[in-house]
Amino acid sequence: GKTSVSPKLGMVWHIDDDWSLFGGYARGFRSPPYADVNIGFTNVMFGYTAISNPNLKPETSNGFELGLRYSGQNAYASLSAYDNRYRDFIESFVFVGFNQQGLMVYQSQNVADAHIHGVELKAGLELGALSPALAGWSVRGAAAWSRGEDHAAGEPLESVDPFTATFGLAYDADDWGVELSGRFAGRRDRMPTPPAGTHYFVSPGYSVFDLYAHWKLGKQVTLNAGLRNLGDRRYWSAGDVPLANSTSAVLDRYTAPGRSLAVSLQVAW
Repeated sequence: GKTSVSPKLGMVWHIDDDWSLFGGYARGFRSPPYADVNIGFTNVMFGYTAISNPNLKPETSNGFELGLRYSGQNAYASLSAYDNRYRDFIESFVFVGFNQQGLMVYQSQNVADAHIHGVELKAGLELGALSPALAGWSVRGAAAWSRGEDHAAGEPLESVDPFTATFGLAYDADDWGVELSGRFAGRRDRMPTPPAGTHYFVSPGYSVFDLYAHWKLGKQVTLNAGLRNLGDRRYWSAGDVPLANSTSAVLDRYTAPGRSLAVSLQVAW
């Protein structure tokens, strides 16, 4: 086996009671996943086969982060940027071609020199701080943008998601609460160059809304319910869709779930 030392250094500078600057450095090490090295499988229904890669190397990285944070009595916000550079980055489920049966072939591979950087933003506000009439209401939001490059091949990293964002409007009373939330994603338009004569499927952007509620039935019992994808929208989550030909007959099988209802009962002892 390979031995690695992974130091980590972080700092926080409190500007005042509410504002602070933070930053850090981390040396990362990731062993190849067991399944990627040793296990292959075929899914005829989805038209692909995954083959193992016994030559997969461990991944190492150097990561830097810098950010500004606000934490007040009725609001919070955070803006941060990160920059990660990798050696032998492990890219899982890479499309490598077609086999003799016409199935798409995928394999985890190392990227000798990879770079991922991005920006993240999140914020929230208790609206009751603006007006007593809005007591119990709150809003929250988050957004993330990232970009990944395979410097060895001069291509984008396929595993890096496009721009994503979330938003929520909630009301909380003593014994119950409800939240309308939105999930948004940009078009996945940064793709590696496809093989000659083919075009990769590009997952379009989407906006999806969900509704959640909870009721306290007693001191220790809470009923939770969620209605996801209120509009029953057909969409693809980029991270769930492998590189596939835009004319593939199995693309619909990668769509995210339509409208669904989930109910759970939580008991605290």
